[in-house]
Amino acid sequence: MKEKSERPIWRTRLRQQASVEQMMLYSVAVVVIAVIVGVLYFFGFFTAAAYSENACVPLAGYLCTSPTLSSNGLLKVTIGQGTTTPIEINYIGCSNTTTAPSFPTQFIAFPAYVVQGSVVNASFLCPLPSSAALGTSFTGTLWINYSQGTQSGLVSQVASVKAVVESLGSSQCCKGIIAWVPITIRNQQPLATQSNFQQQLNVTSSSYSAYIQRQWNNVEFTYGSPTGTQLQAWIESGPSNTASLTTVWVNLGTSIPGSSNAIIYMDFMDSNVMSASGPTGEAPQLSSAYGQYDNGAKVFNFYDNFYGNKLNTSHWTYDQGPDASMDVAVNNGLTLERPSGQTITSCDENANPCINLGITTDGVVSAFSATTTFEFYGYPIFPNSVGYSSSAFGYSSNSFRCTQGAVAMDGGLSGASTLQIPGSAGTCVESTLSSSQSTGVWSIVRWQENMTSYFNYQEAGSAQSPSASSSPVTFWYQALATGTGTVTWLRVRQTPPYGLMPAYSFGSLVKSQLP
Repeated sequence: MKEKSERPIWRTRLRQQASVEQMMLYSVAVVVIAVIVGVLYFFGFFTAAAYSENACVPLAGYLCTSPTLSSNGLLKVTIGQGTTTPIEINYIGCSNTTTAPSFPTQFIAFPAYVVQGSVVNASFLCPLPSSAALGTSFTGTLWINYSQGTQSGLVSQVASVKAVVESLGSSQCCKGIIAWVPITIRNQQPLATQSNFQQQLNVTSSSYSAYIQRQWNNVEFTYGSPTGTQLQAWIESGPSNTASLTTVWVNLGTSIPGSSNAIIYMDFMDSNVMSASGPTGEAPQLSSAYGQYDNGAKVFNFYDNFYGNKLNTSHWTYDQGPDASMDVAVNNGLTLERPSGQTITSCDENANPCINLGITTDGVVSAFSATTTFEFYGYPIFPNSVGYSSSAFGYSSNSFRCTQGAVAMDGGLSGASTLQIPGSAGTCVESTLSSSQSTGVWSIVRWQENMTSYFNYQEAGSAQSPSASSSPVTFWYQALATGTGTVTWLRVRQTPPYGLMPAYSFGSLVKSQLP
């Protein structure tokens, strides 16, 4: 019987070593495959949505659906959050890598308060090449800058996204735009502003002189995103890129809820956007040709710049009264005049003023609510003569006397310029004005029964009228005064809640990275 020969030990060790090396190779292969699978999963290739052209894969704690991409880089998507603590989104950003975009230059303002399970529709600006055509693919990540509880300035990735360009982007976000500045408007009152609210903005134009053209004709205001929904804006003063103060009124096209914020954008365009039809215009006297770029009628509730040489009878009723010596002249502005030396005895002070201009709509004297502001730019006549309504302007209900419903700035009982408003039982409430006659912006601000007069937006007097109601708005030049008054433009706008204009702040300038 032959004995079995023993295998040399060195052969056994070689086989064992080979097995170990093979197992190591298998392990490396598994790791590589796992990494590949992880990357594919990160970009959504193992979700149901991965089998469509577009997919948004949220990270834990977030929601993301329905991405659509335009050739201008505008990615519209629905995002939300699933944590138990609400978050307040401040800014959103899009990156074509797995790292966050640079803040704040590559983020855009997007205020949204998101509770557990709720969603919001957001518009991200993603870095697409200028040659992006239909079918161009994009993969990247979506990010938010947010506040939660007592913490603010937090940055988090929301999702990974892949999408193809499906449209050429009719809004053309960021096409033709040089840079933009987000403006946060804060309504700190518990009541909402009225619809189509007109917001006053004071812009330090010299801070943006590298982007604003010399005559301010390349600046527009938008809502939703840079070059999003255009808003009608009207420059009241300072239309220069070197001005320390440019006053602009912007019709927001909507209301701001109580104790809430709204964000609009001041866009610096590469071409002229100023015209009489908007989106940006200016007061009539600011243009080289009177009223050339005046879009005030698109911004305010009522507006007239008295263009031309005839009174616009679709805007005004005109009652000269019995005294033909009083004169109304229109010549690119309104002039109200009584020549010196003319008799004034034929005017009936109580019921028949010498000149009475009432705002009309289709021939009917208009009634504005008790939350509107009446103001004009010009030179009123406050001759300080003793007696009611030496010369006046304001709200009227078929009479110019405050005992009969008028709200006016005028000469006053004491001989000083006063704010006069209706009191109770046919009485007057009178407040002496701190401003004397001068050229500027004169205002009567109404908020319910509270009346406040302003000169150049500085309070000049205030009073409260328990009997004030919605009245026709009348600009009138009364009897008993000799002199000349002028009006360049006149408007009616909405009074903010409690008469307090919402505060606002300018964000960081963002240079356009898209063509």
